[in-house]
Amino acid sequence: MKRFGSFACLAAPLFVACAGPVDSVPLSGDPPPPTPATEEFFFPAPMTQIAAAEVASFVVLADGTVWGFSNVPQPSIVPEKNAPFYGVQDRTPRRIEGLDDVVSVAFRFRHGCALHRDGTVSCWGDNRNGQLGIGSRTSTRVPTKIGGLEHVVEVDVGEWHSCARLEGGRVTCWGERTAYFPTNPLKDGSVLDLTPFELEILPPMGGLALSRLHTCGTTTAGEVRCWGNLWPEDSSVGISLDEQLAYRDFRLTAAPARLLHGSCVLQVGGTLACACQNEEVSLSDEKLPCYGQEEAVSSFGADIVDADMQMAQACAIFGDGAVRCKGGFRSTFGDVTPWMYEAWEPIEGLVSPSAVAVGVDACVIDGDCLKCFGPWIGREPRKIGCYVPPPEEPH
Repeated sequence: MKRFGSFACLAAPLFVACAGPVDSVPLSGDPPPPTPATEEFFFPAPMTQIAAAEVASFVVLADGTVWGFSNVPQPSIVPEKNAPFYGVQDRTPRRIEGLDDVVSVAFRFRHGCALHRDGTVSCWGDNRNGQLGIGSRTSTRVPTKIGGLEHVVEVDVGEWHSCARLEGGRVTCWGERTAYFPTNPLKDGSVLDLTPFELEILPPMGGLALSRLHTCGTTTAGEVRCWGNLWPEDSSVGISLDEQLAYRDFRLTAAPARLLHGSCVLQVGGTLACACQNEEVSLSDEKLPCYGQEEAVSSFGADIVDADMQMAQACAIFGDGAVRCKGGFRSTFGDVTPWMYEAWEPIEGLVSPSAVAVGVDACVIDGDCLKCFGPWIGREPRKIGCYVPPPEEPH
């Protein structure tokens, strides 16, 4: 264990993980009152995207609104110091005030960001490492626009950092700099960017997907690159971006169709591939999909249409319409019994899945309904809410 000021770091060859201070958490925004539980909940518009995190999940509707709900049992067993970060505290979905005209939401660990239709970004949640990009380290329940950040076409979040891809392929990031820029805290100390920091050293990028403590992207030429949170033990030297990219070389056998979290990609042929040299999927830990693998890249699955991954877990929609999950479902709170899907196990009770997102629990858009399952909820998918189309007017 190494410490840089108030930051605690776990150091190993070519890898260091740092955690921000947890004793004092400045927080703004009053907590929303819990809403009474109802037997059925109906969304006012069709669902277009879901984001599942460790405690909370969020769904974007076609009308541009965002709705959030808690995955954990009530009363909440989330530690008090962490509960405020999510902005929701009950299991009935409620609209997130301040998020309008939203295209997509990224929310993974304890903070999230939303991309608005006008190309601006709002963030909320844990801000101990400056990962909200609002110029301070004050955490907030209230989604807050990042000043001066415009022309954004994609946004994603890790644990201690966030990044946005702009028109033309430029990338800007904020939060813990070691997660997205070749810097060595053993040499330079911890560097926090409280506002967006443009990565001028990168080529134009066509996509982004953040892991816990590093960053991946596809170039406009279709190459997959991963970088960040990688440096030698020697405190007198640094490591270049080229060295980081070479160390995490995917060497894919098929072109990527889409980047996934956990340094993974969905390939055009329907298989998943993960770079095993990272902090989410490790050769040394019993984590999906690299456990027991000697290769730098692990490929698995077939005929996969859509997938999402986080930490040691993965869920995918297959070509036959089934949702199957693989790996260990865990919570960092330690209050939930870990689950292990040894193989691609089918999830019963889903009829017409079109999108899947993985946190500690997993959520699926199933027809016009949103359903979730996992250690917090149970193995049988629980219906969170549905959209009921209005009846057609008679001609």
